[in-house]
Amino acid sequence: MTANALSSEQLAIIDRMTANLPQGLHVDYRGSARHFHGVLTNLESNGRMIQVTVAERDATKPGMMVISPVVLPAMGRAVLTIVRENGTRDQVVGEIDASRPGRRPEDRQGEPRYFSEFRVARRCAA
Repeated sequence: MTANALSSEQLAIIDRMTANLPQGLHVDYRGSARHFHGVLTNLESNGRMIQVTVAERDATKPGMMVISPVVLPAMGRAVLTIVRENGTRDQVVGEIDASRPGRRPEDRQGEPRYFSEFRVARRCAA
C-alpha cells in the first residue's frame, strides 16, 4: 500500500460514516487502487491476447477494473494474467463486460483508455 492510500478497513469506516448522508454525495475512491500490468486472453475467440492494465478494487466492490487501449467486447470466458510488483503472476478465469470510454477528462487526454469490469469465477495457478 502506498503512503497516501487508505486501507480496506479505513474505506469501510468511511462508508459506514457516510451511509446516512444525502443522496448524490459519495466518497471518491479514485487514486486508491493499485495498478498492475496484465494480459487478457479471450477464450471465446481463438485465444486472442490483449495487453491491459488491471486496477484492484477495494473490498466493497468485487472483481477488477481492466483498462485497455482498445475497445473490448463482452467476453463470457476469459483469462486475466496479472503481473504483480514482485514479478509473480496471478491468473484468474472469469467474464468481462464490454468496455466503455473513460468518464473523467484526464481519461480522454492522450491515448484512448477503455474501462471494463472483470468478474472472477476462479483463480488458477499461473
